[in-house]
Amino acid sequence: MNWTTIGKIERGTSSPTVESLVRIADALEIDPGTLISGITASDYGARQHQITARELIAARRSGSR
Repeated sequence: MNWTTIGKIERGTSSPTVESLVRIADALEIDPGTLISGITASDYGARQHQITARELIAARRSGSR
């Protein structure tokens, strides 16, 4: 992981992958769960997309019949 990526994560301009979280936790010698403890979906605000991928696939399947 390079310093640019770490900086983006720290500033909140990039979201780390699960692998990145595990690697950061390993470097800090902590359990990876500590980094996300207490975070819920509501912490991210409203969903940007109007439908989920599952809903899009279902809509396309029902429209093609």
